[in-house]
Amino acid sequence: MPPDQRPSDERIATAIAHWGPRFVANGVPLSDFQEVTAGLQRWEHWCSAWSARAAQHEALGRQALAEGRRLSAGQHLTTAAVCYHFGKFVLVDRPAEMRAAHRKAVECRALALPHLRPPGERVEIPYPGGPLIGILRRPADAMRPPVPMPGVAGRATAPMPESAGRPPVPMPESAGRPPVPMPESAGRPPVPMPESAGR
Repeated sequence: MPPDQRPSDERIATAIAHWGPRFVANGVPLSDFQEVTAGLQRWEHWCSAWSARAAQHEALGRQALAEGRRLSAGQHLTTAAVCYHFGKFVLVDRPAEMRAAHRKAVECRALALPHLRPPGERVEIPYPGGPLIGILRRPADAMRPPVPMPGVAGRATAPMPESAGRPPVPMPESAGRPPVPMPESAGRPPVPMPESAGR
């Protein structure tokens, strides 16, 4: 971005300089990142700009769903969820706006899940202090898909193909925890914040 077009707000300039690859790798179209950030000058507009772009994808997804185009619906709604997510993911200084965008991200992701290939389903994994929320996507053609499981006594092993004939490779103790495949906002409630955070 040429120096004369850089945003006056340093937070916006930093976001543009550092977050592009992260956004694109997580499903935000590059053109969306470029178009949304090109018009931003103030941090206060970050969430509303991303929510407006998300709403465009959400409308396309809902229209595709109404027309029976399920795969397109799932893709548009997933993109909407990711745009809502990145609109709010560091917005701790505006909790009401953050919560509204979070609710939309979860709503769009949940609406998209059954229409993806492979389809997804929201799962709750029992855990002390409250369930861990995840998204389970089973391969469509697999009769017995692999299932990640913790090993004996809290240790895990890396599965090897049966033909390898080698013993399993020991993994670090932390690997014994069950993995939870999920995007950053899927199904999780926002982190509780003190009332003073919005002041």
